[in-house]
Amino acid sequence: MKVYLKENQLKYCIDKTNLTDDYTRNKIRHNIVPILKEINPSVEKAIIRMSASLREDSIYIYKEADRILSTSTDQNGFLILDDILPLDIALKKRIIKKYVSDVTKQANLEAVHIDSVLYIMDKSGKTDLPGGWTAVSGGGKLKVLKSDTAQRKTEY
Repeated sequence: MKVYLKENQLKYCIDKTNLTDDYTRNKIRHNIVPILKEINPSVEKAIIRMSASLREDSIYIYKEADRILSTSTDQNGFLILDDILPLDIALKKRIIKKYVSDVTKQANLEAVHIDSVLYIMDKSGKTDLPGGWTAVSGGGKLKVLKSDTAQRKTEY
């Protein structure tokens, strides 16, 4: 690091916020990680391995979601629920997240929104989504519309 600083003519500085427990990341780093290291000295390596495994699983599930979405959306952009409902919950959630993100061009869908969409998929209904969007389910299909459009267009 000293070489990098010297080569780039930078001064070394300490971020004083890292020395306090004012932020959750610091509380974890200062209080929880030392206890975990007492229990398992290799905890950091274990967490890195677990993260890599979760990343691989996530990549696979998203690829499957892409594959299914490519064949389960009709020409009008409706998601065909007969193709989605029988799937594993993890895959359904990724499909919903990807479908909504693709339609809305927003990536701020939270678990509560995904769960709301899952709920209306089994029944006919509507649920509000972030950014002025609404998911509408009925007739075996799901569509994401701007909220003002969804108020007028609920027929399939």
